Amino acid sequence: VDFGTEKRQAVAGLLRWYKPEDLVGKKYAFILNLQRRKFMGVESQCMILAAEDTQGNVILLQPEKDIVEGSRIH
Repeated sequence: VDFGTEKRQAVAGLLRWYKPEDLVGKKYAFILNLQRRKFMGVESQCMILAAEDTQGNVILLQPEKDIVEGSRIH
């Protein structure tokens, strides 16, 4: 993931809802100030924000307008 001033790797179990190529070139909200963890032997260096409804449907959170990579969420 390109945050403008740095790049990090995100590992998430999203294959049920998203194909990896569908995420490329799009902007999403991430959390960066978490401890890095390994999932399936791969280090995750950030977390993508998602919402899940009561039926188990998952969507990734995106900015409603274009904004510079690395902008902070307040």
